[in-house]
Amino acid sequence: MQATVETAYVYSQETDDDTRANQIWKITYVSNGNYIIRPLYNLSIALTKNSSSYAAVADAESDDSDVSTNMLWHICHNSFGYAFKLNGDNTQTIIPVLNGPTGVPLYIGTWGSNMYCHWELESTCGIFLRDSTTLKTVNSSTEKCLELGFSKNYTEWGLAYEYYGSLIGGMSWSSTDSSVATTVSYSGDVYSYFPGESVIKLSATLNGTVYTARFTVDIQLNALGYEIDFEPDLWTYDPVYFLTNCYSYALNTQTLVETLGIRFINPGVASGHTLYSSNINADDIVEYTTDDAMTLGFLFISCSGADECPEGAYRVALVIDPQNDYHWYRQNPDGTWSHKRGYGTCVTNLDASGNIIYDPNDADRDYGDPNYTEFVGYYFVIPLNDMYSAD
Repeated sequence: MQATVETAYVYSQETDDDTRANQIWKITYVSNGNYIIRPLYNLSIALTKNSSSYAAVADAESDDSDVSTNMLWHICHNSFGYAFKLNGDNTQTIIPVLNGPTGVPLYIGTWGSNMYCHWELESTCGIFLRDSTTLKTVNSSTEKCLELGFSKNYTEWGLAYEYYGSLIGGMSWSSTDSSVATTVSYSGDVYSYFPGESVIKLSATLNGTVYTARFTVDIQLNALGYEIDFEPDLWTYDPVYFLTNCYSYALNTQTLVETLGIRFINPGVASGHTLYSSNINADDIVEYTTDDAMTLGFLFISCSGADECPEGAYRVALVIDPQNDYHWYRQNPDGTWSHKRGYGTCVTNLDASGNIIYDPNDADRDYGDPNYTEFVGYYFVIPLNDMYSAD
């Protein structure tokens, strides 16, 4: 989305630079000498006339008939400067008020040669970024928070840009963290794959001078469930540390309810199956876990990455080293994933390369032996939540 405007800003006279900057208006030519006047930083509001006949800044999309983008102004000039006449009417002319706050620096009056206060038009150059969805201006003090799509760890969004002046040379985009904002195309499309924070910058050469516009984006993972807090310490003391595994962690279970002793658990054990190397494959592990769910009374159903979790559920993921080992991951509240590799191991949110796990499907799962080459899928679990107490 692009708007190329070579026009003027509107300032009030006899004010210092700070006040002048607070009274910047965008003038958009329509036709036949008509203009729409809006504050530069908001396309959704426009200069109009309220019921008291005072000029006002109001929502241009309001149901109020006075508030409309059809509220057109004429720009007229005399020896003192310029005025803005509502529909060309001398008695409906906007006159600036010195040092007025943003949005109310003017009132309706009659344009005359004895006016002590008037507008002047000043040409300028510059480049501005807007959110392509809301059209609101984004700048270095704006932080836009976005959520990644779960299944692909991918989201696409866009920036609209406007420049004022003659474009000489091309535009260039940059990102301070290319993994957060991987690609920024010439048209302003941004592609993000991993969570984090990055500053997007657009540079352009206007009338021989380089101008830049920038803002901050914060990419976050979308968990969409009832995830349990990531608390590794609950799994690091004796005997839990030595006698629980990835299946225990995925189901958030440490004890047998009947005896309060530590639960030794593998898929199928609770439902009467025996797990051998020969039946460590996707079909058997899923079948045994489904039978365990019926026996022990927990929810276990297949899902896609985009499905919303049922109440009380979170996602787990299953991977396989065929005829050797299986492994489970569970999702954390911040959207990352964690796991417990086996008996006598710590809970961690890191993969085999020591990187945070944003998606088990994309994580490094090669531990030499085992090497979990097969990603089986995602599942919803409403866990058992039988936790061991040393008391």
